[in-house]
Amino acid sequence: MKKRICFFALIIIAVALFSLPLLACNSDLKDAISQNELKIAQLEQLLENARKNDVEQIAQLEKELKQATQALHDLRSDRSFAQNSITFSHSPGVYASAFTLTVLHQNPNAVIYYTLDGQDPVVGSSSRLAANGQLEVSDRSGPWQNSQLTSLTPEWSNLNPLNTPLLTGNAFRFRAFVDGQPVSPVYNATYIIKPEYSDTFHGVPIVSITVDQDEFVEMYKDTDPWNPNQVRHTFNYELFTFSSARGQYLRRANLQGSTNLGGTGSRGNAQRTINVSLVRGSLNGNLSYPIFNDGHTNITRFRLWNGGNSFHWCHMRDPFAQNMSSAAGLIPQRAQSRVMIKFVNGEFWGFTTMREHTSNREFTEARLGTVRGNVGIVDAGWRHGETGGAVFYHEVAEGNEGVVWGLFEQMVSFAKNNDMSANAVAEQFFDQFFCQDNFIDYFVANTFFGNTDWPHNNTRLFRALNPLDDGNHNNDGKWRFILHDMDFSPHPGVKSNYNIFERMLNPHTTESGFYHVLAIFSNRAFVERFNKRAIAVISNGLRVDALTPVFYQMRDERLALLPLHYSRFPIRNGGVEGSIRGFHDHANELKGFFTTRHNHYINHLNWLLSKAK
Repeated sequence: MKKRICFFALIIIAVALFSLPLLACNSDLKDAISQNELKIAQLEQLLENARKNDVEQIAQLEKELKQATQALHDLRSDRSFAQNSITFSHSPGVYASAFTLTVLHQNPNAVIYYTLDGQDPVVGSSSRLAANGQLEVSDRSGPWQNSQLTSLTPEWSNLNPLNTPLLTGNAFRFRAFVDGQPVSPVYNATYIIKPEYSDTFHGVPIVSITVDQDEFVEMYKDTDPWNPNQVRHTFNYELFTFSSARGQYLRRANLQGSTNLGGTGSRGNAQRTINVSLVRGSLNGNLSYPIFNDGHTNITRFRLWNGGNSFHWCHMRDPFAQNMSSAAGLIPQRAQSRVMIKFVNGEFWGFTTMREHTSNREFTEARLGTVRGNVGIVDAGWRHGETGGAVFYHEVAEGNEGVVWGLFEQMVSFAKNNDMSANAVAEQFFDQFFCQDNFIDYFVANTFFGNTDWPHNNTRLFRALNPLDDGNHNNDGKWRFILHDMDFSPHPGVKSNYNIFERMLNPHTTESGFYHVLAIFSNRAFVERFNKRAIAVISNGLRVDALTPVFYQMRDERLALLPLHYSRFPIRNGGVEGSIRGFHDHANELKGFFTTRHNHYINHLNWLLSKAK
């Protein structure tokens, strides 16, 4: 009751705040935009809380959010200020040599200011363009110690002899002023000057992030990656892909996203995961360019991912296992991913993996066809406790918390309180609670690739809250897994003869709710069906000759980027050469695992069958 009263108090505050007239353009456009961004951030949080409580104001909050978002859009594009916008003589992108950039505004009295550090341009404290609007754009690479963000680079990097300058481009932010007042929005334009850039970037997409440097440093040093109160800030993202037809990088998107940082930084590579939301209050709505080469053009939330464990694991083992599982016809409910080169305020920031964020309704709506307001998502895993040790958790990631949790508990309770080895019980479990095909495919994918950080961790599932007869099986009201986080597939040192079924059925914890669901493997009829599907998959889509070319393609793509990457983020005490050798060792170990896995896996399937009743 106290929680309900507190929440309604927040609602009253929100109504009082957002019932005020939406800000109109005034003499200080920057201040107006900032206030609207703050409104949106506050309303986002209220809406998130509303969806997890039995609150009737959800529709009203969504309406207020839509109005505030439109107001922000109007402020940024108001023609009374923009007057045909700022124009550029050269499109943002990657160039082989320096050039003269001309930046103009239609108003002849306008003066254009710019910054290179992620700050908004202001009169007096920012650089001012010449009267003719011309600016020399050149390679800004220089001594590594000159980095504006050096404080975020691991201290052990100084142990590595860096003989090459830090690759640095030009991440401009432009704004036009008349009589000291802004007459345009802020325009972002990144120009990277790199001779023979095709030999440096190898056609890999580039994301240029522009952000207030102080905000980025503050967020980056937050030592609690699971802090639910971490402040979100607005970052700007320019996305470039290489056009073979034109022989150059082209800017495909210029997006703004509400952003926070996750992960404590890779243990061998101090980066952080950047979580981006282009919806629920962001200006641009979605990424309309098919960055994942699958034709999908409605990406609303994504991660620039660097796992909490070894850099090699999250950028090689995870995408290899996920991509091959999907190619083999397993578990279509998964995130798409792609290697990206990353710049922050013009500075090279290593390569990363861009991956769709799956624990939200935007993903299930866009990819799986669920209906807004009718999906629940549950995450299960573990995190470090305040006093040490592991704390296992289940949490509702999407949907009304009470409703979703009730449905989840109903499913788990059925498995806990019934004899799953009985055929009638197993049939009821899949008829009433879980999609059997999805269940089988999900476990085949994780067990074949030896995912040792599962199922006690990294488990995600969803269902339609109310079953719909719309022809889409994802809306039938049954639980389904989403393939999620396979960077321990397998854990380094795990050999291909490792029987993950034995570990799975004898876990080191029974605190995970999925422990009870695993009782389905005591049912012989189910295990026979499981084994039949598993053998069919590994005999076709997961054959060695199917896995090998994909492995080499992924390995070589990443290997080409490693010298540049490790010049920025070398492995501790390894230097560039030692870091590359480490990647080779990881890659060879992964190849050795899957090339000798099949016969062992069949033996493990037979073992599994022997344990069923």
